[in-house]
Amino acid sequence: IDQNIINNQKIEKSEVIVGPLNSDEEFLKACNSSEGNLGIQNLIENSKDTELEIILKLIKTNFDSLYSNTYGNHVVQKFIDICNSELVSKLKHKIKEKVDIMIYNVNGIHILIKFCYKTNKFNFLKKYIKENFLQCAQNNYSISLMQRILRNNKYHLFKVRKKFIV
Repeated sequence: IDQNIINNQKIEKSEVIVGPLNSDEEFLKACNSSEGNLGIQNLIENSKDTELEIILKLIKTNFDSLYSNTYGNHVVQKFIDICNSELVSKLKHKIKEKVDIMIYNVNGIHILIKFCYKTNKFNFLKKYIKENFLQCAQNNYSISLMQRILRNNKYHLFKVRKKFIV
């Protein structure tokens, strides 16, 4: 930073922060703390596309710790809120790997809901719910996700009614 000031070069606020957070350990420590996650969320809001790609890489690397943490999941949610659907869909593989845990988790369910609203690439989630319908229907967290999916897709609602009423 000092060298940039000496050279009178303009640097973006987000560039100053993303560099030091390029380490998984520092990123995870910041995300999983009550104050640090707010800083990371602010960073996400003010980052350029190239910086968001770096943050995506860090989120994917630390996904297992982030989605289940009270503070860390807010970082993932903010990333989903701020980024375009193309960038968000790059999280699909990580979410798909953990859907069987996230759907029953107080923190994970919020990420799933935001992911469904942001992208149309959630057939894996519909498939999981269909295959585990009774288990999902008996869980407070997963039932809320099911309601949102059905509320937004009348065709699926018709199929569910037909399957269980007949």
